[in-house]
Amino acid sequence: MELAEFLAYLAAAGALGAVSSIVLQLIRRLWPALDEVYAFLASMIAAIAISVAANLLLPVLPSFPPEVKQFWPIVVWAAQQIWFYLMNKAQISIYRRI
Repeated sequence: MELAEFLAYLAAAGALGAVSSIVLQLIRRLWPALDEVYAFLASMIAAIAISVAANLLLPVLPSFPPEVKQFWPIVVWAAQQIWFYLMNKAQISIYRRI
């Protein structure tokens, strides 16, 4: 998936649910003591902000230098590694309690 396709997906209304659930999982892992209602509201606001940012970036995407488009797979890889670390860190702490 190229950067333009990913931004088009994030800009679409259908992505709000997926993005908010991912952000909600992230909030729960980073701040487990946060109330569920506040975490839900924060994830919805973050999903809306991401969608608005994607809508703002779509028109200026053709003016990005080619290096940015080549750097995109590295950003995806780094995000996957951070996500894997955060999710496994929480699972390891659960197993230590058992």
